[in-house]
Amino acid sequence: MKITYLTLGTNDRSAAEDCYDRLLADMPFEKIYSADRMTM
Repeated sequence: MKITYLTLGTNDRSAAEDCYDRLLADMPFEKIYSADRMTM
């Protein structure tokens, strides 16, 4: 068996934003945060 992708997640949006901000700080990506798919 071979794993070709991995998905990590959290229910803490602010923690996730902080994590990705630190992870991608040196890369030339534009910040885009969307909650369009979130439903209650």
